[in-house]
Amino acid sequence: MRVRYHVATSADGFIAATDGSYGWLNDFPEGETGFDAFIASIEGIVVGRTTFDQALSVGEWHFGNTPCVVLSSRELTGDVPACAMRCDGTPEEALAMLASAGVQGDVWHFGGAKCAASFLRAGLIDTIEFAVLPVVLGEGISALGSIGAPRRMKLLSHTVVDHGMQWVTYGVEEI
Repeated sequence: MRVRYHVATSADGFIAATDGSYGWLNDFPEGETGFDAFIASIEGIVVGRTTFDQALSVGEWHFGNTPCVVLSSRELTGDVPACAMRCDGTPEEALAMLASAGVQGDVWHFGGAKCAASFLRAGLIDTIEFAVLPVVLGEGISALGSIGAPRRMKLLSHTVVDHGMQWVTYGVEEI
């Protein structure tokens, strides 16, 4: 099982405005971004509660029946997709839940920043894949929360796609 933190950021490294909104992502025309191919490559999703709730707030769940573990101390309520499971535990326990659901391949760490940082601190993120958009927010929510010790990264790929967006993929190395 490989965990991929795949996230859109501004050129200055923010995933959302200070208030948590991400409407700035909608300011870019649709084009070939590679996101559909990425979604087709994953077998499971792990996500923090805030990001999960935001994804549901825009309408239907866009990721089909892909097994999804939501890290949360609160019960999942409302129109929750049948594929979603709550984990009030560690990152390791969340991945074990996905494995129990039959996931063996790639897992998308959907966010948010604090949740991703907890997986990185636990040594469970294999790649960090930034979709860097050509906009500067100036302030906002960083792509990663506090990660403790620095982590070295190895550039695995860099691709420029439509509208000046870049995919930058790093492998996470042990220090």
